[in-house]
Amino acid sequence: MADYSMTQSRLQEQKYGDKTIIVDMDTGEIVETLQDNKFAWRERKQGTLTLADIYDTAGMPERADKLKGCSTWLEYLAKGDLSKRELHHFNACKQRLCPICSVRKARIMALKLQKVAEKTLNDHPGSQFIFLTLTVENCTGDKLREALDLLTKSWSKLTRRTPFVKAVKGWFRALEITRNRSKDTYHPHIHAILVVEDDYFRKASGLYITQDKWVTMWQQSLKVSYKPLVSIERTKARNGNDKVLSATMEAAKYATKSAEYISPKLPKAEAAKVAAVYTNALVRKRMTAMGGWMQDAAKALELDVEADVDLVHSGDASGELTEASAELLEEYNWHFGVGNHLLSCRMSNPDYEGEAPGDAEG
Repeated sequence: MADYSMTQSRLQEQKYGDKTIIVDMDTGEIVETLQDNKFAWRERKQGTLTLADIYDTAGMPERADKLKGCSTWLEYLAKGDLSKRELHHFNACKQRLCPICSVRKARIMALKLQKVAEKTLNDHPGSQFIFLTLTVENCTGDKLREALDLLTKSWSKLTRRTPFVKAVKGWFRALEITRNRSKDTYHPHIHAILVVEDDYFRKASGLYITQDKWVTMWQQSLKVSYKPLVSIERTKARNGNDKVLSATMEAAKYATKSAEYISPKLPKAEAAKVAAVYTNALVRKRMTAMGGWMQDAAKALELDVEADVDLVHSGDASGELTEASAELLEEYNWHFGVGNHLLSCRMSNPDYEGEAPGDAEG
């Protein structure tokens, strides 16, 4: 098979009925494109190229080059009849704002956090989660990193306050940033999941922390004169409806929204300015932390929620093809000319060990 990663390949998109196909003009062969209904690779890769252009405008050519090279090679495990395929490897740039790496990291982080949350509840029956959002005043871009430092230091102070220590048995906190475009300011804030015992909601227990008390404690931790906005919400409603999954997904979502710097509505100069602000503010900054029972659960599971060593696997292989159960290996390369991932190699998997039980009829 040809290597379609090079722009020199003479390929052309053609209409075939209601479908668009890619034809190799030298051989007349139809070239297979990647089919993966789990992840929008083409759309996301185009986003990396847009961000690369934005970084070039921002005077950050090294970051631009890394984004251009991100996910240009994908390797898949596949069944012999091609009825199923699973991503196995890809070349990731791991840039903080990358539309591919950031999304994959957030998804995997959410799955890890869900496992930690489930183990915490299993290890400590009679406990539940509450969801806390803590804010600070908006700031200009040149003050964003300073504001993030203030949030993390103030959180540390909050966790040492007596009412917090008495009531909260474990926690996870994550930083998020949004932008107010009309005022050109940034809104850094904290999403936190707190573990409390069921007695927390009995006022007679003396553990319950009121909304006003949360505001006061956070204001004192920040050492500010204004009253910051604080939101507190139960993840288990009175009717028994458990909202733990939605809370963990909210806490684990990525720190920035790509639409704030990758958007056709933004002039390139503005997009470059925003991307540079986010990039400089997030350099070498850890965005999450854990404590108490949740930290204990993470250690027992040997999980680092924020680690991005593996942006491919969820850590739970159930229902997925593996090196032992996949008959084929496929390689796809990004073709810059047609803007798609094209099949460059399909071969027998040397590690295939035969069908797993139950696969024969699948």
